[in-house]
Order: sequence, then structure tokens, then C-alpha cells
Amino acid sequence: LLQRALRVWKMSSITDDMLGEHVDFITNRYYFDGPPVLNALLSIFTKVLTGEAITHSYMVIETDHHFFVARKWSNQFQLKGPYGTIAECDAAAKSDFHWVYEDDDQSGPVSGATVGDMWNWTRGLDSGMSSNAFTKQFYNRWR
Repeated sequence: LLQRALRVWKMSSITDDMLGEHVDFITNRYYFDGPPVLNALLSIFTKVLTGEAITHSYMVIETDHHFFVARKWSNQFQLKGPYGTIAECDAAAKSDFHWVYEDDDQSGPVSGATVGDMWNWTRGLDSGMSSNAFTKQFYNRWR
């Protein structure tokens, strides 16, 4: 089975110095896709039937100086930032009017990794994975 390479994209506002920042914490954040309330009900239904909820997940990367968003969007991995608050990260992840949740089971401290390490790790990932699969792999790699 051929693995499709995931395209990687980084905001031009992220400098080489920022890529060298040591990561302190990663947080898996997600929201239900679609219209509010209806999306939650549909997601519960699809979770029961398929084992996967209809959510969009992304990782917030926290350093001493900045927040960054790592997300799988369409067939692309994106690194966005820098941001000053979690709310700015949620907006960058296109949560719009959705309620955003945090997955405590896939969040935690990180030691010995830089933002650049995480950025470089994404090269060669499978573009067919969902955002939920991406955040799970991200968490498992860096925790």
C-alpha cells in the first residue's frame, strides 16, 4: 500500500528562532463539525456506528514565549503561529462559532523537543489520515 505524503505548510511569521523554542506542553483541542447542537448529536450517533466522532482536532504547542497550532487540514499539515493566547489558537484552527473542547487524555508536558522537531516530524505522514488520527499520532510521538 503506497503511503501518500502529507504536504507541509508553515506560516511565514514563524522564524527560525521560534522553531528553536523548547516545547513545554501540548494540548489536544477539538470541536464538533457542523451546526452547533446538531453536530454534537450527529457526532454521538456516528461514534456509536463507526467508532469515530465527527470532530476536527488540532494540537496547541506551548513554549515559554508563544503558542502554535499544529493541525491536519485537507491533505496538508499546517503549523500556524505565533499566538499569545489559547483563544487566538482556536480562532486560527477555524473553530469559529463552535464550542471547543480539550482532550485531557491527549494533553501533557513535553521534554526535550523543539517546535522545529515537531515541524520536521510531520514530513512523510500519510495525507489520508483524519485530523483525529493526526492528533493521536502527534500526542503518542511527543509524550
